[in-house]
This record gives sequence, C-alpha cells and structure tokens, in this order.
Amino acid sequence: MIRRVLALDLDLQWHRILPVFALTALAASLPVCMPLILGWVIDSALRGSTLSSLIPLLSLYVAVAILAASCEVIANSQGTKVGYTISWQLAQRTYSHLMRMPMLTYSTINPGVVHSRLTNDMRLIDPLFTTVPLATIHGWVGLAAVGVALAMINGWFLTAFVLIPVALLAVRFSEGKINETIGASYEVRLRSVVSDRGHYNGRCCECDTPDVDNNGGRASVRHRRNSVR
Repeated sequence: MIRRVLALDLDLQWHRILPVFALTALAASLPVCMPLILGWVIDSALRGSTLSSLIPLLSLYVAVAILAASCEVIANSQGTKVGYTISWQLAQRTYSHLMRMPMLTYSTINPGVVHSRLTNDMRLIDPLFTTVPLATIHGWVGLAAVGVALAMINGWFLTAFVLIPVALLAVRFSEGKINETIGASYEVRLRSVVSDRGHYNGRCCECDTPDVDNNGGRASVRHRRNSVR
C-alpha cells in the first residue's frame, strides 16, 4: 500500500504525517501500561502499603490514561486532516485530467455518469489515506506493546502470544493458496465453455451447407436444426 501511495507522486507533507504516526504509536502503547500500573497498586496494597504511599502510583495511572486519550484524539483529528488533504490532491489531479480530455469525448460518453463514478470512487479511496494507515500502526504497535508487557510478567506468556501471529500467518498463506486454486479452476472452466461454444458453432455451420445430389443437379439446401436437450 505504501509503495502504491508513493508511486502517485503526491505532496505527502511528511512534517505533518510523522508526528501523527508518533502520536498513534504512543496512543496504542500507553493503554498497555495501565494494567501494569494497576497491578503494582494491588501488589503494594496487599503488602500493607498505606493509601498515602499509593497516591504516586494512582496519580501515574490517571496521568497515563489522560495522556493516552489525548494522543488518541489528536492523532485521529490530525490524521483525518492530513488524509483528506492527500485525497483532495488525488481528486484534483483526476478531475483536471478529465477536464483536459477532448470535447469529442463528451459526445460519446455521459458526463454525469463519469462524474458520479469518479465521486463514488474517491469516496471509497478516502479511508486509504485517513483510516487505514492509523489503524495499521495502532494495531501493530499495540501488539508489540502487549508482547513487551507479557514478557515483563512471565516469559511463557510471551511464547504463547508469539504463537498466535504465526498461526494467523499460516491461515493467511492457506487462504492465498485456496484463492489461487479457485481462480485457476474458474479460468479452466471458462476456457472449456469457450471451447464448447466454438465446437457448437462449427457444427451449426456444417448443418447449413448445401447437399448436392449424385447426378450433379441443382443443390438442395436443407437446414437442419439441432435441438439442444
């Protein structure tokens, strides 16, 4: 996806994109710290700590929660602005190319249909710049943060956590192979259908050829109709 976006040669404004990516990663990793801090609070309380000694940990818990929520809001708002700016550049380039087309083009196509199709396509492309990058970073950073937290608790938890993505990759690979097999079967079926139609048309042409009698007389054309049962 990143390679395709870079191939469009758009003004990506990296000075605005990189801070959004950093805030998204921070918003994905900070919530993982909250259960750890809460666990420290519970452990300290079970060891007989007083409420006054737990205030720093509780304050840290509240600060992390506020910081995570703030990073999430800022990242989503700024990421949406940057994403729609990039989408607007692509839309402007597309419509400018459409306006430079010869006038004869508008006599052969319906301009309303073309504009409606382009508008619908641009609406489908908008999430590619506004939602998908942030969701991807949020998901992968969140998984990495969970792995680090599990390693801090127990190494065996991390081992079990690593096996899940490996299993998902295996399922993904199997789905790709299944889709390739289904696509190949469709192509084979299409070629067989085309071949059968050509053979049927050839038989129809043979049925319409004139039959000449043995005496060299006038040929009598007898059309034989093949009934498909």
